[in-house]
Amino acid sequence: MNQNFYKELQQMSRNDEMRAQMLIKGLREILKEKKEENLISKMKRNKPKTNPNWN
Repeated sequence: MNQNFYKELQQMSRNDEMRAQMLIKGLREILKEKKEENLISKMKRNKPKTNPNWN
């Protein structure tokens, strides 16, 4: 999220309907970024190699 989004949100009044829509849009964007980030980090992470235990 960029800082411009936060500045615009702070300038809006609390009773403005556009503020609620903007908050929802911003939250969706944040969740999308986190989801993409987690996918990339999962791909980069090396899985530990385990030896089978056949006892």
